[in-house]
Amino acid sequence: MIEVNITSKNGTHELGLIRIQNMETNDPEFGDYSIEFAVDTGEGFAAYQRSIYKFPRKDYNVLGLLRLALSTLEEKELSLDGDPDKSRPHGNAGLSRLLK
Repeated sequence: MIEVNITSKNGTHELGLIRIQNMETNDPEFGDYSIEFAVDTGEGFAAYQRSIYKFPRKDYNVLGLLRLALSTLEEKELSLDGDPDKSRPHGNAGLSRLLK
């Protein structure tokens, strides 16, 4: 599993979390992956999941996989619902709890 954690400048709040899990395949050339996203929307938290099939793992590194995964998100999933710089009433609840 690969995990990318994005925190605020001072490290007190998690802003985003991405988990990439390799699904079992017997193909050495191509891989299937489950991608999970959790994000602080400014008003709360949101979680999304995507699957990527037949990723050419011998042609691209993990950044290529991450780029492809991010490109699957829709406009609404990328927008903020509130001001992320204001005090968060929900605090640092931990985005990892959303991705179980």
